[in-house]
Amino acid sequence: MKYSKEIKIGAVIIMTIAFSFWGFNFLKGFNIFSNQRHYFAVYPKVEGLTVSSPVLINGYKIGFVQTMYFHPDNSGKVIVKMQLTNTDFKVPVNSIARIISADLLGSKAIELVLKDTSVYAQSGDTLLHEIKSTLSDEINTAVEPLKARAISIFAQLDSAMSDIRMIVNKENRDNLAHSVSSLKKTLANLESATGGLDTLVSEEKGKLAQIFTNLESITGNIKNNNDKIQNILTNFSSLSDTLAKSNFKSAIENADKALTEAAEVFNKINSGEGSIGMLVNNDSLYNNLNNASKNLDNLFIDIKENPGRYVTISVFGRKEKNK
Repeated sequence: MKYSKEIKIGAVIIMTIAFSFWGFNFLKGFNIFSNQRHYFAVYPKVEGLTVSSPVLINGYKIGFVQTMYFHPDNSGKVIVKMQLTNTDFKVPVNSIARIISADLLGSKAIELVLKDTSVYAQSGDTLLHEIKSTLSDEINTAVEPLKARAISIFAQLDSAMSDIRMIVNKENRDNLAHSVSSLKKTLANLESATGGLDTLVSEEKGKLAQIFTNLESITGNIKNNNDKIQNILTNFSSLSDTLAKSNFKSAIENADKALTEAAEVFNKINSGEGSIGMLVNNDSLYNNLNNASKNLDNLFIDIKENPGRYVTISVFGRKEKNK
C-alpha cells in the first residue's frame, strides 16, 4: 500500500510536533506517559515561585509546579497546581505545602512537610499552605527592632549634642572655666585646711589623749557615784513635790499684791499727795526748815557767847538787870 507524499509529510509533521511537546514537558520534568498525580495549594502570595519550580520532600525532588493562576473569587490569592512524578510516595492528607528558598540566589521551591497519619491525600486534593521566611526576611525581622532602637538613640544623641552646643557657648564656657578655677581654689583651700588639721591633731595629740582620759575619768566617776546622783535626784524630786504641795502660789500672790500697793504709795508720794508727798515735793517747807535750823544754830551761838542775856545768876539773892 502506497501513501501519497502529502500524507507522509503530514505524518512527519505530526510526529515532530508530538515529539517536541513531549520533549519540552520532559525537560520540565513532566512525563506525559507516566502515571502522575497532582495537588493544589492556595497562597496569599507566591514569593517569586514560578512554573516548573521543584516540589521537594526532605530535599528530594518528586515533582514540579505545573501551573499557577488567580483564585476565581478575585481575592488576589494564587492557586498553585503541583504535579508529582513519583507516584510511589503517598502524601498524608494533612501535609503542608511550604514555599521555601531553594538556594542562596533566591530561587523558590515547594517543600512538602509530611504529617504522621495513615490517611493519604488523593490526586486533586488541596493541601495546607505555608510560606517560610527567607534569610533576608529573618534578617529584616531581627534588624527592625535594632533599626528603631538606633533611630531612637541617634535622636537622643542629636538632642544631647544640641544641649552640649548650648552649654558650651562662649558665656557658658567662661562661666565653666571660672567655676573650674573656683573649684580648684576651693580644693586647694580644703587641702590646706585638712593639712593644718592634720598638723593640729598631731601637735595636740597628747592633749586630746589627756582630754579623752579626763572624759573617761569623769564618766567613770559618774558611774561610780550613780547611787549618790540618784539620791540627789530623788531629794530634788521630793523638794519639788514639797514646794508644789506648799502654799507657795499664795505667798507669790501676796508678795505681788504688796509690791503693787507699794508702787501705788510711791506714785502718790511722787505726785505730791499726803504729808510725805508734800514734804518730798514742796521746796518751801525745805527752805523754812533750813532757815529755822540756821536761826536755831545762831541762837545757840549767841547763848554760848552771851549767856547773861538769857540766864541771871544771883549770889546774894539780888537780881541784876541786864543792860
